[in-house]
Amino acid sequence: MKRYYHFAKNAFYIEEINNEIPEGSIEITREQHDQLFRALNAGCIIFDDLTYSLPKPSQFHNWVEGKWILNEQSYKKSLVPIEITKRQLMLQLNKLGLYQKVMDLINQPEYLDLKIEYDCSTEFGGKDNLIIAIAKQFDLSSDDIDNLFIEAIKL
Repeated sequence: MKRYYHFAKNAFYIEEINNEIPEGSIEITREQHDQLFRALNAGCIIFDDLTYSLPKPSQFHNWVEGKWILNEQSYKKSLVPIEITKRQLMLQLNKLGLYQKVMDLINQPEYLDLKIEYDCSTEFGGKDNLIIAIAKQFDLSSDDIDNLFIEAIKL
């Protein structure tokens, strides 16, 4: 049973199973097939000489110029909690000197919807109207909001 590997497609082919073997595929032994298949499943990059990299260290790493590089932005984003409790939000806003300003804001008649959201919610996520309004009103960037959530989850 002949086995093949195609670099550009990063795919294996077996003559008796696959109807067509793409042009550019190279014949490999069963041992190479098994070894490369395990390496690929472990997150390794297969090189032209049929050697391979170390496994991908994490989902936040990318293969760049011959080595695994941590994508710090993706990693940091993964640390941001999806939701925090009202208590955590209010305590963190207080730490930032924004608690009373937020309370003053939502108690204005034109922000009644935000007041209702605040009163009726027990948890808040980054896409909630109240959080968006806080960011806009107090000129907080998405990184500022992420940091607010990261710190609030500790409370």
